[in-house]
Amino acid sequence: MKVVVKLMGGMGNQMFQYAFGKRISLQTGRELILDLSFLNRRDLGPNFVYRNYDLDIFNLSKHKIVDKFDENYELIVDDFDFKSKDLTPIDTIIEKCLNNKSENIYIDGYWSSPKYFSEIINSEFSFKDPIINESTSLIQDILSSNSVLLNIRRTDFLNIEQNNAAMFDVILINPPFNIPYEDSATLNRYYLGRGKAAQGSDYLVLERAIRLLKPETGRLLVILPHGVASGVSETEVRNFVKSRTHIHGCISLPVGSFKPFGGSNARTCVLYLKKTTGDNKKRFLAQAEHVGYDITSKYYRETDLNDLPVIAEAYHRVKLELQ
Repeated sequence: MKVVVKLMGGMGNQMFQYAFGKRISLQTGRELILDLSFLNRRDLGPNFVYRNYDLDIFNLSKHKIVDKFDENYELIVDDFDFKSKDLTPIDTIIEKCLNNKSENIYIDGYWSSPKYFSEIINSEFSFKDPIINESTSLIQDILSSNSVLLNIRRTDFLNIEQNNAAMFDVILINPPFNIPYEDSATLNRYYLGRGKAAQGSDYLVLERAIRLLKPETGRLLVILPHGVASGVSETEVRNFVKSRTHIHGCISLPVGSFKPFGGSNARTCVLYLKKTTGDNKKRFLAQAEHVGYDITSKYYRETDLNDLPVIAEAYHRVKLELQ
């Protein structure tokens, strides 16, 4: 008897799907099968965000991976409303899986619930490779602070009313690029949107993130179109950033850095901003030509050339001089 999990979406979604299937496998004794047929598809149009199998970085326990599951099965679909605070529906689905007498059950959904995920995360999602020193120090910083991870879907971030009591030490964001935002009521709440018929969602998210930083100590790392760093058309955005933060660092990324993760050929940069009023003109600048994978292909293929670790080491050597 088998429980087959349809994997789809990015790493976070795949982790939820694996955890749900693992929960059912452990409680029923069914063999766990991961079906990659949806991830392998490349026929869903140019605007679809194609994903690859991302769970191979973890030390997952016994399971089997197939490109397609051809045996008979009973389909169980996720109808859980993740916006609801009532988690009863996921319990109902779990009971349905546990009591199912079919030879094989095939579960199709996202299964985004802490009901089962919290039981699996510590035992299953440990990394195969050791964590590099730079990441280890960052993890310690996170553990020693009051940290919150927010997963913002689309432009919901912009609609939420400002809570002045919620201020953060560190924010890391990769906002969606160039999605025109046209809601006038929301636009008028932002300096970069006021009086405009539309504004890019990335710049509105940038402004919102800067607002949420703690005064003097808040830090923001954000991926943005490269034009913010030097483009004439982005002067307003750049001046806004400079008037409210210190640009501590800027790393230019090569064209195609995000091509394997949705097909984008946009040239981008990573900005490191500090919310300080100090008159510090020193900043760290770097340009990456290679990022550890093929930037000419829409498929993720690792390469031996990667400038990012070198840039990280260079930054750590001089960061005290940038204070």
